[in-house]
Amino acid sequence: MIVQSYSDEYAAQVHELINEFYKESLEEYGIKFDQKVLENTIEEMKKQCTGLNYTGGFLAIIDGKVIG
Repeated sequence: MIVQSYSDEYAAQVHELINEFYKESLEEYGIKFDQKVLENTIEEMKKQCTGLNYTGGFLAIIDGKVIG
């Protein structure tokens, strides 16, 4: 496993992982999934995990696939 800071190289995989998490966790509580909330969450994550304001977001990667 590789652990590294966020990179746009994995943007599509990160989007998919967050999408799955939101759908599963919200459905568990009977809350309707809102795609716009997901998009805002991803944009905020990118702001926090890149540049001078880096706050410690990491990706766990196994065999080139983001798993966490």
